[in-house]
Amino acid sequence: REWTVTTRLSRASQFEGAIAISYPLVAGETSLDGQASDSGKAHWVLPSGTNSVVYRTRLRRADTLVLAATDGPWSETWRVRTLDRLQIVANGAAPTGRGDLVWNPFPGERVTLVPKAHPAAKGAIATIQKATLSWTDDPQSSKGTLEVTTETSQATDLKFQLPEGARLGTTISNGHMIYPTHLPDGRWNVPLPAYSSDLRIDWVAESNRSFFRRTPRVALSAVGVNFRTVLQPASDRFAIASGGDGLGTRMVWWAFLPFFVGAAFAFSRWTHGAIGFGPALLVALPFTTIQGAFGKAGLLTIVLLFFLLRWRSRQDPSSWSRQRFFLVQLEIVAVAVLALWSFVSLLSTPLNGAPDFWRTDSSGAWTWTMPRCDGALPSAWIFELPVWTWRLAMAIWSLYVLRSAIPWIRKGWSEFGRGGFLPSADAEVQEVPVPAPSKTPEPSTGDSGDSAD
Repeated sequence: REWTVTTRLSRASQFEGAIAISYPLVAGETSLDGQASDSGKAHWVLPSGTNSVVYRTRLRRADTLVLAATDGPWSETWRVRTLDRLQIVANGAAPTGRGDLVWNPFPGERVTLVPKAHPAAKGAIATIQKATLSWTDDPQSSKGTLEVTTETSQATDLKFQLPEGARLGTTISNGHMIYPTHLPDGRWNVPLPAYSSDLRIDWVAESNRSFFRRTPRVALSAVGVNFRTVLQPASDRFAIASGGDGLGTRMVWWAFLPFFVGAAFAFSRWTHGAIGFGPALLVALPFTTIQGAFGKAGLLTIVLLFFLLRWRSRQDPSSWSRQRFFLVQLEIVAVAVLALWSFVSLLSTPLNGAPDFWRTDSSGAWTWTMPRCDGALPSAWIFELPVWTWRLAMAIWSLYVLRSAIPWIRKGWSEFGRGGFLPSADAEVQEVPVPAPSKTPEPSTGDSGDSAD
């Protein structure tokens, strides 16, 4: 870096006229603003009516720099500032500033300054603070975007590896388009300026429309933190399983599959074989993939209707009054209407929506992250199917559920009509008198101990 000197000349007296001063220069100091110099002195002028003036000079770089206060009609103040990469060792007069290199010397005092570079810390020149790979597949082509934020101690280069067959698009560094260099080993090289830098790289590749999709391998030549990969399913598909490096998106539905199987088996045993294990499993598994299925509170009316009809089948309506008979039937009809509406709503939801395999995101939607990485972006994969396949399967499942529900509907209808659907107009409940219990004569005993018939 260039060493410069800035000298500020300030008026201290009440005199307002021009003042000419011959000020001694430091060894190796040359003028930058065109002031005259002669015999190691600069001839400066403070114009009339001006309180201060600033002059700039250049300083030759050397191992040592000596500042000496001269005896003249002025007082001096020295201030020394350095870049962060340099340190100053001062010998001579003690600084007067609090933690700063500031001196207010008396005439004749000297200070020797020794500039030194801080010892280099062991480690990489460039560090990646954040790197994000976004990958999408279209019917025509696949597109990738790599965004990198770097911190560098000095200007250097960053090399990156793209997937085989990829065609590099635009490369933008700190808002300006640049042109990377293609190296013989297949990698690309971009220059990085000192300090921080934001880099964006776009490329396209051949489309991959298979059911199993995986992000390509993209590697950087520098280590860093906060590496992320974003891989989203296509708009006309749905993911049934996913995985990758680090923390990311998982489909936890598969972890609950043993629980669903056990629940279907327990339900079959609880109904004493009225509903087999196979039919219970075929009904339960597709139901759990319907988006928001467990949030439909109306489905509880189906369970309520089941218990109401079961209670109705165990009652004797002939002992009810007309009013009670009518209220019981009306209550069952109301619950049946709500249950039918919930049932139809449940069967129609899969025909217009998308499945839900209970996705969990650790770091964002369809994002995989690694807190520390050696330069390779996290790998991610998704197994997906077209949405129409799930809708077709759910349509078949709906028909199966309707077919399985017909015997239960018939049975519920017969239980609902046990003793009649409505009370008859002339039906009255008659109370049958209960005869009083007759008294049985007590047996009498004689003197001889024989019993009387």
